[in-house]
Amino acid sequence: MSFHISYGTVYIAPHIEISRDNSILPNLVIIGDKIIGTDCILGPFIPPVDKEIPPGSDIGK
Repeated sequence: MSFHISYGTVYIAPHIEISRDNSILPNLVIIGDKIIGTDCILGPFIPPVDKEIPPGSDIGK
């Protein structure tokens, strides 16, 4: 499984719900070419890191 990274896209793991008060944020936030945070792992390849990646990259192959 891989995820295609688009510019400025917010990715949310499909099996995790965000609470109404946003107390849990199981999402991967990408602004420009930088992953700015995630509280979940979309597979074994996206740890909660601050990592620059090129827009249009495929990750998790």
